Amino acid sequence: MKNPFNSIHAVALINLGELTSGLLTMNMLKTTGKKGIVTEINSKYHKKARGKVTAVCKIENLDEGLIKSILYDDNQEIVCEVFCKWNIKTF
Repeated sequence: MKNPFNSIHAVALINLGELTSGLLTMNMLKTTGKKGIVTEINSKYHKKARGKVTAVCKIENLDEGLIKSILYDDNQEIVCEVFCKWNIKTF
């Protein structure tokens, strides 16, 4: 999804970052009997995103449920960082 500046829309980048963090979190929780929901999303933009964007995520702080997704462009430059805070509970 592009905006008037010929780059990928900022919220589309956040959506990709949240999706990536969700895949990691749900995979991590699938055998624990726990469930999670995102309670906070923050983003930091570094440059305009154009072309193919790749997202990679990692656990920043498991105790706080903080997952960080880093979004890269074709030149392997960081275009955006998305921080998702997950509320994880046992059900």
